[in-house]
Amino acid sequence: QVDSTSIAEEIELKSSFEYRDTSSKQTLIAPKLAAAFPLGANLEFEVGASYRRIERDDGRVSGLADSTLELKWRVSDDPKHGVAFAVVPELSLPTGSQRRGVGSGHYALVVPVVLEKDIGALMLTGQLGYGRSFGGEEEFMPLGLLITGKPRDALKIGLEIAGEAPRGRFSDC
Repeated sequence: QVDSTSIAEEIELKSSFEYRDTSSKQTLIAPKLAAAFPLGANLEFEVGASYRRIERDDGRVSGLADSTLELKWRVSDDPKHGVAFAVVPELSLPTGSQRRGVGSGHYALVVPVVLEKDIGALMLTGQLGYGRSFGGEEEFMPLGLLITGKPRDALKIGLEIAGEAPRGRFSDC
């Protein structure tokens, strides 16, 4: 999921829904809930949890998924006159059931950089990072693009394309 460079000015509650469809399964993450806490003008701490439902040909499983801890540092904060930039390290905690398939069973650390540009009524956000799961010994590069519009102050609507590439170990390439 692509993050933004904005920092919460007060405690902020967030909710999102995510649907993934691959050749082997369909995954619905609903809801994904988070609470963001401002730590300074350019620093934010966020804790998140979600419920995951996975459908495969052989059946359906559901339950609480892994939880996340995130620290966002906004390095540059002027998207109207340039590009805003943030670093958003996230630690995934193995709180979901690996046996049931809704959790990973191990810790993961992702360190993405986020670039954001205001283009008229729309905000264009790009993200690229490095991730490592500890226990699964897997390295990955999360990447994504998000276009958002804000029809009202309390509502933001967006379209996101995100993925991970490549899978495996970079050192084996």
